[in-house]
Amino acid sequence: MEKHVLILGCKNYPGFSSNKVISSGMEVYVTELVKYLRECFKITIITADSAASGDDRVRVISVPIFGGRLFQPITLLFFSFFPSFRLRRQISLINTQTPLSGLIAYVLKKWFGIPYIVSVHMYADSKEHTGNRLLSAIYYYIEKFVYSAADKIVCAGYGLGHHISEQHHMDRDRIAVIHPGTGPVEIDTPMPCGEAPEKYANPDGLFRVLFLGRLIQENGIMDLLESIKHLADQPVKLLIAGNGNLEVAIKRYIEKGQLQDRIELLGIVTGDDKKALLGNVDLVIRTSYHEVFPVAYLEALAHGVPVVATAVGDTEYIAKQTGGIDLVPLHDPSQIAAAIVRQMHHDGLDPEVISRCKTYLQSISWRSQADKTICLFNDVLNTNGRVREQL
Repeated sequence: MEKHVLILGCKNYPGFSSNKVISSGMEVYVTELVKYLRECFKITIITADSAASGDDRVRVISVPIFGGRLFQPITLLFFSFFPSFRLRRQISLINTQTPLSGLIAYVLKKWFGIPYIVSVHMYADSKEHTGNRLLSAIYYYIEKFVYSAADKIVCAGYGLGHHISEQHHMDRDRIAVIHPGTGPVEIDTPMPCGEAPEKYANPDGLFRVLFLGRLIQENGIMDLLESIKHLADQPVKLLIAGNGNLEVAIKRYIEKGQLQDRIELLGIVTGDDKKALLGNVDLVIRTSYHEVFPVAYLEALAHGVPVVATAVGDTEYIAKQTGGIDLVPLHDPSQIAAAIVRQMHHDGLDPEVISRCKTYLQSISWRSQADKTICLFNDVLNTNGRVREQL
C-alpha cells in the first residue's frame, strides 16, 4: 500500500494565501517541501482557510480558525483532531509542524500505533514568543510531553536542536537538523532598478535598509527602530516588509517620532515583488533575540545584498559559510547604527563572497532538503514496521 503522510499544524496552505491566517516561514517550508514529498508519498494537509490543492497527490482539508497569533494555533489544534481521527486507517506517518499539533499525533500513536515526527521551527517556549512566563511554562510541558513519544524531532537549525536536547534532556540521536531550503536564484545578476515596481523606486538616492520578517518582539524590531534615531544625519531609510502583532506599535512609534520620511511600512511582500525589492535595496537587517535558520538572510545574499544581524541561532554559522553577514550585539541600537554606517561605505558584496554564497545556497536547495526529509520519513517508517513485526 502507498505510504500516506498527514501534515498537521500548518496554518495555511500554500503559505500566505489567506489574509485571515497569520502565515510564517513554517507555511512556506511546508509549501516548498510538499512539491517534492508528493513524488514519494501521498500527502494530506489539515490546515485553515485554504482551497483544494487541485493535485490528486496532495489533499487539503481546511478547518475553521479564529483569533490572533497565539490563539490561531489553538483553534487549529481543536478543529484538526476529528479529521485526523477519521484518517487513522489511511495514515502511515504523521508530520506535525508544531509541538502543539503534536498532541494529536501523540494520541493517535498511543491509540493506533501511528508513528510521528515533530518538525520544530522556532523557540516556541521562549517568553519573547509566548508573551509571558506562564504561557512559556505551559508550552514547555507540552513540548516535553509530545517529544517523549516522538519517533524523531526535526529542527530547522543546529542551535535549536542543541536547545531542545539540553532543555528536555534528550539524546541527540533522536534529533535531526534539516534546514529550510532556498529556491533557484541567479545571484550574479541582481534585478536592474528599471525592472522594479514603481513603488520600490528610490528617486532620492537614499541608502535603503530592509527589514524582512515578522513584526514580533523576538525579531528585535524595536531595537532596530531605535537605531534609526542614531542616524539622523545620514541619508538612510528603513523599509519594513512583513506583518505581526507589533505593527500598530511600530506605526505609533513612527508617528510619535515624526519618522515618516525615514521609516516606511510595506506590509507583506512576496513572490516577484520580494525579488524586485531585494534587488533594489542596499542592506538587509534583522536584530533578533532568537533565530533558528534565517532564510531571509539567504534570500538577501542570493541577490548580492549584504546583511547585518545579531549572532543568535544559526546566524553565526551562516556568516561563516557565506562571509556576507556583519554580526552585531543584542539590545544595542548604537552598534546597529554603526554597522549600517559601515555598510554605507561598501559597494555590496565582493565577488569572492558572492561566489561562496552561491556555492552554499546550491547545497541547501529545496530539492536537497526534501531528499533529506524523504530519507528521514522512510527510516522512521521502516523502523516502525520492523518493531510492529516483532510485536
